[in-house]
Amino acid sequence: MKETSSCFKLFLFVLFIFSVVSAYAESCSSVGSTQNKYTASGCSYTTQTRTCCANGSWSSWDKACTGKENCTSSQCWNGSKCEDKGSTSRSCSGNVSNASGGTQTRTATCGSGGWQYGSWTGTCTCKSGYVWSGGACILSAPKEYVWDNGKGNYISFCDDEPNCVSKSIAGTKCTSLWSEKSVCITEGYSNGMCIVKDFTCVEK
Repeated sequence: MKETSSCFKLFLFVLFIFSVVSAYAESCSSVGSTQNKYTASGCSYTTQTRTCCANGSWSSWDKACTGKENCTSSQCWNGSKCEDKGSTSRSCSGNVSNASGGTQTRTATCGSGGWQYGSWTGTCTCKSGYVWSGGACILSAPKEYVWDNGKGNYISFCDDEPNCVSKSIAGTKCTSLWSEKSVCITEGYSNGMCIVKDFTCVEK
């Protein structure tokens, strides 16, 4: 009778412990902590232990944390090891050709083969002579510049006077804005003198 009472008390103890263990969720928060499970066998019992793994789940009973269970929240299991997450933000300067400033970002998703990254997005500031287009700094389209006398009259001539050189440059191309401040050119003939006019290189 005494042995039966002892076994009953043991049964109640194991039942209580099992209830407590069952009350725990399958996830855990304190990495490295352990949890015991007691199983009655006659008037004795056996104990099993499991461990809280780095990924927030419990290991199998009487088993160590293995594989992806050892990966932290910033790691991803690639099938053979835990991979650290790569950067999801970068400076344009030094990473994007001909960029001088700006920041780009990308997404990172943990997949079956490890981290999967999206494309870098974000607008960069480009160096002088380059513009941002299609996700890259490309050469600016070359601008065209022409000579202009500011009068809207692009003809200059003096065909009837030998001392005046007939020449018209208005509307013809010049190299770049303000590459030459001005050029003095014969504009016409008046009262026995050649009249000259400054032409300036302007954007077409």
